[in-house]
Amino acid sequence: MSRTERIALRLSPEELANLEQATALSGMSKSNYLRMLIRGYLPRQTPPEPFQEATRQLREISGSMAKIAYTAQAQGAVDAQEYSATVQRLFAEILTLERAAMLPEKI
Repeated sequence: MSRTERIALRLSPEELANLEQATALSGMSKSNYLRMLIRGYLPRQTPPEPFQEATRQLREISGSMAKIAYTAQAQGAVDAQEYSATVQRLFAEILTLERAAMLPEKI
């Protein structure tokens, strides 16, 4: 999308401070933050590091599970269909966790 239009906006010192605080908490630029609001979404705060680390760990675990399932299926040692369903549930839970904490909320 080509952004060719500019808008000037006057804010009170308090409004500017609120905008700066909100953008700092979300990790977004002022422009991106305001664009999301204009589109009807309320940006969320950047999740805390322990949450981000837990998400990374879950993704790593799910990747390992997928590799194990592939090997097990090739060797016929595990019910690959059941294992694959478990991996899919894990991915679904990760997505639910990410959506709950990171995706902007529709306003």
